[in-house]
Amino acid sequence: MPDLPALVTRLLEYAEVIGCAGKDCGIFVANFVLPDGNTSKYGIQLAGELSKEMASRRSDLQIVDRELLEGFLVKDRIPAKSVKRGVIRAFASQSKAGFVVLGTTTKLEDEQVQLSADLLQLKDGEWDGYSAALNLAGPKESDAMLPSEPFGPLPPLRLADNAGALYQGGTDDVSLPSCTYMPSPPYSEEARRFKLNGFIKVEAIVTVDGHLQNPRILSGLPGGLNEQAIATFKTWRCKPAVKGGRPVPTLIPFEFNFRLY
Repeated sequence: MPDLPALVTRLLEYAEVIGCAGKDCGIFVANFVLPDGNTSKYGIQLAGELSKEMASRRSDLQIVDRELLEGFLVKDRIPAKSVKRGVIRAFASQSKAGFVVLGTTTKLEDEQVQLSADLLQLKDGEWDGYSAALNLAGPKESDAMLPSEPFGPLPPLRLADNAGALYQGGTDDVSLPSCTYMPSPPYSEEARRFKLNGFIKVEAIVTVDGHLQNPRILSGLPGGLNEQAIATFKTWRCKPAVKGGRPVPTLIPFEFNFRLY
């Protein structure tokens, strides 16, 4: 395609050919990603521009407001690499969309960026769709195509009531805690319905009595899986880390892998 408006024209023409018409046809534009699956400020901005162009062309279609997508991703801290079929299905169900536009931005040697875009019809089986590509002038900001998520880092985790020092386990003078009871979190019914797969990263404080305090999601998944992980995490029991022969509270990250086949 020669430019973004031409790409939008082709995407909308394809949508009409396959029966996407009127307010019953919902389309959402996902954040465009880098070849490694991460997203970037430029990819998010470009997806927003394409979504606005689609909405301005066809007021009769339901182009899903991208603020809804941002809120969905930020609420559960869903990273770009987890936005696969299950996550797409979950958001599509929430936003009543039957189509999604996915895109990949690839930096070229001549300071241009190639956008490869797919309009996919979200079916239970194979996702049929239309693909097109165009080259655009690269962003002026040097960091615009660096990996970046729509949500920022969390503030440092502290002990309840700031009661004493918090250590990092596994350093030269602090051992790692060892957990003796650590069941895996179960799947929620919603997660099973959308066949959600992926990793949830959690961090918590292992206290001196072996309990887990203030667990929180670093990167997560929708469909109630974050809540399942936190609830299960609170049941874990561990042997605390040791420093100089005495137990000390430590900040420890954990990771759960949810996988359905």
